[in-house]
Amino acid sequence: PLLRRQSDCELLAAWPSMAARSALALSVASACCVAVCAFQGFPRTSDAEEHSLSLEGNFSSHGSWPTEEAEGEADRYCLWGPSRRSNLSDLAEDYWMMALNESGLDAHSISLFGCSVPKVPLSLVKRVQALNHDKVHTFNFQGSYMWEYYRQLLPAPIWDAVMKDLPGWNATFDDKRQMEARNWVLGFAKANFSDNDLLKITDADKSWKRLGPYDVSEPGKYHDTRDAITITGDTGMGDLYHKYLVAFDKLYWEGMASSKFTLCPGGDSAWSTRFYEAILAGSIPIIKSTEYDIGMSTLWALWDIPYKYYVLDAGDELIYRPDWVEDNMRMFIKYQTFQYGDVRPSHSSADAQPNGEQAELLPS
Repeated sequence: PLLRRQSDCELLAAWPSMAARSALALSVASACCVAVCAFQGFPRTSDAEEHSLSLEGNFSSHGSWPTEEAEGEADRYCLWGPSRRSNLSDLAEDYWMMALNESGLDAHSISLFGCSVPKVPLSLVKRVQALNHDKVHTFNFQGSYMWEYYRQLLPAPIWDAVMKDLPGWNATFDDKRQMEARNWVLGFAKANFSDNDLLKITDADKSWKRLGPYDVSEPGKYHDTRDAITITGDTGMGDLYHKYLVAFDKLYWEGMASSKFTLCPGGDSAWSTRFYEAILAGSIPIIKSTEYDIGMSTLWALWDIPYKYYVLDAGDELIYRPDWVEDNMRMFIKYQTFQYGDVRPSHSSADAQPNGEQAELLPS
C-alpha cells in the first residue's frame, strides 16, 4: 500500500546506498517488486585526488543534523568550533577547524560572527587560486540531485525509515518546497546550457539519462560527500570519513574555476556550501529563490557578507561581472578565512563574542 505504482517500486529498488541501510524500505520494495524488479546496489568510487588537506587538530564526534525547531531559532549562537550548538555540515565543520588550526588563534576567543560563519583554511584557498581560471564554461552545476529526487517520490513512512537508519541522521524534513529546491537546476540546464557547459550529477545512478553533451554525469565516478560513509566504509564517521570529506577534489574545483556562473540551489536546508565555494573559485553564484537557496536563518553570519550574486526569481539578467568576482574574492578572504584574524563586516548584526566581550576588528 505504500508503493502504489510499479514505477515507485523500481525507483526504490534502484536506489543504491540509502535504501540498502533500511530494512523496512527493502522489505517493502521486495514485497512490491517480487519478480518485477530486483535490488541492485553498486559500490561508489572516487576520481578525486588521493591526497587531502592537513587534518591536524582534534576533531570531536559530530552530532546529527539540526531539528526543524533548531533551524527556525532566531537567536545567535556558534555553529562551528568547540562552542558550537549544532552541526549543519561535517565538511564545513572540518574546514572551520582546519582554518582555525592554521591560524593559531584561540578557539575560545573567536567572535560570535567568527564562530557562526563558515571558514575555510588558507591552504585550500591557495590550491584553488593556483588552478587555471580561464572561463571555458558559461554555466556549471556539480552536486547531488538523485537524493532530492527520491525524497520527493518515496512516501513519507519509507523516507523516515531510511533517514532514521542512516548514521548521524535523526531528523526528518517535512517542508515539501525545500525538498524541491533543486528541481529548477535541470530545467535551467535544458534551457540555457550549451555544449561547452558542465552538468555533473555526483550521485547519478544507473537510471540516469544524460541531458546533452554538457552532461558528464556517470554513476560512481565522482567524489560524492553525500555518500562518504558508503565510499569509505567508515560507519563510525571517524578519520577515514573526515579525510574523504576534505580531500581536494580537483575536478570539482576546476569545473567552477573555469565557469562564469555556478548554479547554487539549496539542499536539505535553505543553503549549500556551493554558494561560497563558487565565490572562492571565482565564479558568480546563481540562485533561484532567496527563501529556499540562501534562507537558513542560523547562517545569518554568511548572509551578512554583502556578496554579489544573481537571483532568478528577481528577474536578474545574467551578465558576467569580473568586478563582482574580484569584490567577492576580497570579501571571502577577509571574512571566510582567518587571514586577517577574526574580522566581521562593519554592518554585521554580531556585536559581541559568545562570552560577551567585544571582538577586536583587525585591519585587512
